[in-house]
Amino acid sequence: MRGATAAKLLRVGLTIVSLVALAIWLPYASLANIIATARLDWFVAAAAVAASLGLLDALRVAILLGLPGKAFVQNLRITFLAALTAQLPTGLIGGDLYRSVALRVLDESTESIVSTLMISRLMSLFAMLVALSVTSALMLSGLTSTPASASGMSTMAVLCAGGVLVSGVLSAGALAYRLPFWRRWSVIRDVLGRIRAVSLHQFGAAMAISIGLVFVRAAALWMAINAIGLNVSLDVAILALSAGFLLSVIPLTAAGIGLREAGIAGVLVLFGVDPGVAVFGAIIFRAVALAGAVAGYVVTQLLEWALVWGQASR
Repeated sequence: MRGATAAKLLRVGLTIVSLVALAIWLPYASLANIIATARLDWFVAAAAVAASLGLLDALRVAILLGLPGKAFVQNLRITFLAALTAQLPTGLIGGDLYRSVALRVLDESTESIVSTLMISRLMSLFAMLVALSVTSALMLSGLTSTPASASGMSTMAVLCAGGVLVSGVLSAGALAYRLPFWRRWSVIRDVLGRIRAVSLHQFGAAMAISIGLVFVRAAALWMAINAIGLNVSLDVAILALSAGFLLSVIPLTAAGIGLREAGIAGVLVLFGVDPGVAVFGAIIFRAVALAGAVAGYVVTQLLEWALVWGQASR
């Protein structure tokens, strides 16, 4: 009990420290000018792209669970609300917990829902690592036009090697699922059991969506930071997104606050962006993601009400 309380207090403390650090790094001297010259149309476009993330995520879960088409709107509403829940102190864990409970209306098997959400998270992680490795390799080989400093190139080399290593470990673990010792842990057993229940076609489609999610999310980041005047290419946005995502995987702070922004800003700085402006861009990206989730939830909730009203009026 004391250990759990201490962990919560540590998380709260780290979150406060992260917020203070972000506040310190903000470019107050040029902030008014940045906001005045920002392009609202790019923000709206970024929020629209961010909203499409919920659509893809809901489609991935629907494919893995085998949900009927008539349940998709409700599944989509739950997905957007889970994304909003993930912005609370509980973070992604809280979002997935809400989603696993809410989806029981559409699928009575709690075990299959929990396992499916875990599979989705692992797919997202794997897809992000693949995107990180491929993008880093292309930049290192000079196949992209994005310039980088010597420190940036060395950092990309480390990121690329790390991405390949972790991807290899995950792949080896997935291939070794038949070994007896895996089945000693119920969670792993449930997840692997769910993987066996999913057809190759379903798994391939869900993996393709996971890779698509990386590029759509990177596009939202690219639009958000270009809206405030940062001339950053899409490949740099992919690297920044990957760094922020990987840093926020471990729930050290509430909703990954500070860690995700630090990862994004750190990569942007490597490519010549002012540190304060880079931090502000990372914060703008979180705001855009939140705006997209809110807009998506409102639209799907209205659509669901319209469908219910239409069925009742028949």
